[in-house]
Amino acid sequence: MTKPGLKLEESFLNTAKDQRVMLRLSLANRERLSGVVTTVGRYDLSIESEGRVVTLPKKEVFHISPAKQLLEDSFFADAALPEEPAAKSRVQDEFLNRYVKEKTLALIKMTNGDELRGVIEGYDGFTLSVKTGRGQVLLYKHGICSVGPGYRRNTEKQ
Repeated sequence: MTKPGLKLEESFLNTAKDQRVMLRLSLANRERLSGVVTTVGRYDLSIESEGRVVTLPKKEVFHISPAKQLLEDSFFADAALPEEPAAKSRVQDEFLNRYVKEKTLALIKMTNGDELRGVIEGYDGFTLSVKTGRGQVLLYKHGICSVGPGYRRNTEKQ
């Protein structure tokens, strides 16, 4: 869920940096990069990859997959919000809250053509955390094209 002050992206990346966890990054141009986070800035991040440090603008990073789960379930449980009045609610928040609360399997299509299927664990202003069959993934909202049900509907007539 979203919560004022919840820093999903910051917590995810700083945990990866502190624990020196290997990450796989998918970039806007469909390039893949693996490495360990060395620095995290407001608009960019640096990773050590193949003996060299590469600095990437975050706007070029679409999703990040760690070698192990970085944020425990309790991180998201603590983020639960009381219901807000409908007048102050944002459409995106309502939509994502429903996926989080109902643990609905989601199909997330990225603008670079990647597709991920998983359960949305939580989100903040810029990112989503999704639990997939391969583990936890941090998605940047700027790279998302669509979010919809991750199951197929039977459209055949009986």
